[in-house]
Amino acid sequence: MTLSRYWHTLRYLRPVQFYGRLWFRLYRPRPDIRPAPGLRPATGSWMAAAAKPISLLGPATLRFLNQTHEVAGSGAWNDPARDKLWLYNLHYFDDLGAAPSPQPSPAGGEGARAATGAAHILPSPLRGGGVGGEGDEGPQCAHSPSPLAGEGRGEGDGAPRCAPPPSPLAGEGWGEGVQAASDQRLQWHLALLTRWVAENPPGTGTGWEPYPTSLRIVNWIKWALAYSPEREGVSAVLPPACLQSLAVQARWLSRRLEHHLLGNHLFANAKALVFAGAFFVGPEADRWRTLGLRLLARELDEQILPDGGHFERSPMYHAILLEDVLDLINLAGAYPGLFGAVGSASAEATLSSAGQLVVSQPILSQPVAGAPLARGGQGGPVLALWRAKATAMLDWLAAMTHPDGEISFFNDAAFGIAPTLADLQRYADGISAVSRARPAASTIPATTPGMSARTTDVPCCWLRDSGYVRLAAGPAVAILDVAPIGPDYLPGHAHADTLSFELSLFGQRVIVNGGTSRYGSGPERLAERGTAAHSTVQLDGVDSSEVWGGFRVARRARVWGVRVRQGEADLAAVSDEGLPARPVMVPAAPAIAASGTPLQVSAAHDGYRRLPGRPVHHRTWDLTEGGFSVTDAIEGEYRTAIARFHLHPAIRVAMDPGGDGDQASGYLDLPGGQQVRWQSTGGAARLVPDAWHPQFGLSEAAHCLELRLASAECRLHLAWGRGDALHGDDQGPSR
Repeated sequence: MTLSRYWHTLRYLRPVQFYGRLWFRLYRPRPDIRPAPGLRPATGSWMAAAAKPISLLGPATLRFLNQTHEVAGSGAWNDPARDKLWLYNLHYFDDLGAAPSPQPSPAGGEGARAATGAAHILPSPLRGGGVGGEGDEGPQCAHSPSPLAGEGRGEGDGAPRCAPPPSPLAGEGWGEGVQAASDQRLQWHLALLTRWVAENPPGTGTGWEPYPTSLRIVNWIKWALAYSPEREGVSAVLPPACLQSLAVQARWLSRRLEHHLLGNHLFANAKALVFAGAFFVGPEADRWRTLGLRLLARELDEQILPDGGHFERSPMYHAILLEDVLDLINLAGAYPGLFGAVGSASAEATLSSAGQLVVSQPILSQPVAGAPLARGGQGGPVLALWRAKATAMLDWLAAMTHPDGEISFFNDAAFGIAPTLADLQRYADGISAVSRARPAASTIPATTPGMSARTTDVPCCWLRDSGYVRLAAGPAVAILDVAPIGPDYLPGHAHADTLSFELSLFGQRVIVNGGTSRYGSGPERLAERGTAAHSTVQLDGVDSSEVWGGFRVARRARVWGVRVRQGEADLAAVSDEGLPARPVMVPAAPAIAASGTPLQVSAAHDGYRRLPGRPVHHRTWDLTEGGFSVTDAIEGEYRTAIARFHLHPAIRVAMDPGGDGDQASGYLDLPGGQQVRWQSTGGAARLVPDAWHPQFGLSEAAHCLELRLASAECRLHLAWGRGDALHGDDQGPSR
């Protein structure tokens, strides 16, 4: 490790990250085990949240990160033989939000449909007489890998995620097998909850670290709100020992906030305090809630960019934070009148007709009494801010989602880690979370579940503040990275993926980035963060940004000269005069193009200027309805330059015989039967074995097309339409 790398890592950190880390290590508060405050009556309705995949496979058998282990004995909660990430997941209790796959009762028909609709609002003794919700026409399951959330939230099984889940105690309209499974799982949950309290003394072990404590508090409270039998008290689901533990955990967390880590960790801390402060009643609970709300107001302003993207530029973490915001909106519906206002330097935010976040009056410094919050109403500036952020975040996620309905892989990202766009859209619709009208489900393309028409039914959408561009033409969707790697002081989830991209054709992923299969500080983690694992150019065998360790970055690439064109007209551009000292910030509304003419995006980055020849990588993407081209040019001296195009494992690739040194061609066979021709110029092409990492703990064999530049410029062209020298119908050519 060189002093230079340390310097370029530490120079960007905020002062609180230095003294906060020192304080966090030296200050160790004593757990406060006084009796818990009373419970606040929930006079509204808790709606079904986005369901989690099943991770509890037996009374003490759990599966996370594609690894299944028994949790036997008190030592299992901190077993040194288990990865830290696996132990984190063990302490989250995400499985409380999972449910067996619902099946219609033998009677079927209207009874089954009625039961599905009834599951949207689950009975709870903490609520008054809420009204029922409208259900789907039947149970719908998105069969996705199990999730990982937060910096360590992960489950790697392939269990289906179903939304909305049935109440584990509801029997009418559901098959006896599902009822029995629900009752069995309820007993498993109660036993595991009781074990956790008995075997994890306050303030000790992995489970009492602030991040797992935050997620566990929220999961326990969501479970209590959703699954309590209506005729009994909440203790029928959360035993008295767990209610007492919840209060101890909230007190502990309020004195162990992760100011030294910031980002999604501090957001999770704040959310947990808000949940605890709403669930309990009294002055102590009010203090938790007020502290959490103040932190949330500040962090929402900073972490959610004007275009709706999360500032760490990870679609996975963006979806996690979006679920957090939806949970908060749901909580406000369960406790009407509790979130009228909160002291903050923030401001109320709403969406203008152009889709921009508009700041208006300051949020009041004192809570507003009276004024109940209607489920679909504004309900005060705090709730209005949450709804505005959720609306913008849904649109951003839609732009960053492929036609298969799953996220793109930029920075730390993997499937199943957070709810999908469709899951989150259903959740938002169920709690009336969006602050403007959205397209009905019947108008959303079937190949893109839950996708917003605002960001996906247009040829070009430039998310300027976060730095991504979505292009669409004919059967093609390309998502381009012209973004900074993340906030300078918080690049822990950043990859060296500048000017990379992903491409889908005919609804199928074709060119991809490598994904994320693990955290930690090992060589696999470093390789997955490196430039070579992404569909971009690597010079002289080094990374475009100096990623090191598990979550560190020293010198980092800066993008400049971004230009978006349609035909001969510039849709938008960022000045390329010099290299800006920081990412250029431009107006928030996405730049949207009309259909019909070719689209072009160009940009450059300075990540390699630290090399002796001070080279600069320029990249241009061109998209038409029948073809897609990527042109790479290197300005300055370098030894080697390799442009890599990682192919999805389902893509069969072949190279034509007889190509000369700097020209090659071949074809790609897609799983849907279409064939795409490719041709390269300006570099020696070769196909090499590759690996794709779609889930934590999982890798799949694939291929990568490499172009070793023979001159200062190389080009890869893909063609699939009549206008690009291929034959076939409108659905694309087939072999």
